[in-house]
Amino acid sequence: MSPRVLLIDDEQMILRAVGRGLERAGYQVDVASSGLAALDLIRQGGYEAILCDVHMPGLSGEELFRILESERPELIPRIVFATGNLHDPALCQFLDRCGRAAIGKPYSVSELLGVLDTTLAQSQQAS
Repeated sequence: MSPRVLLIDDEQMILRAVGRGLERAGYQVDVASSGLAALDLIRQGGYEAILCDVHMPGLSGEELFRILESERPELIPRIVFATGNLHDPALCQFLDRCGRAAIGKPYSVSELLGVLDTTLAQSQQAS
């Protein structure tokens, strides 16, 4: 069965392009255009991986992470963050603290597939 991935980004173009690329690579993809919409989906179903934009209006990726730490800690190893600002010191501190992979925007689908493969392998070893 194909891995199920949740793609979270407030940019519709990214949701469409990356979603199509992941589907072509054999993933089942659900998309959410906000942290709140993502939280609803996460509470409903099981995801093997979650790709989450860090900076979103409303509920940010960092805030979503904190909620999942308390509500669904088993999902933490499955999270990959995406951001256009990997040089922001505060963001780097957050990423260091949470220990999750991050991919810089813009990224290619092939780069993302590599990160997702690693994340899936690590989360399977942890289970």
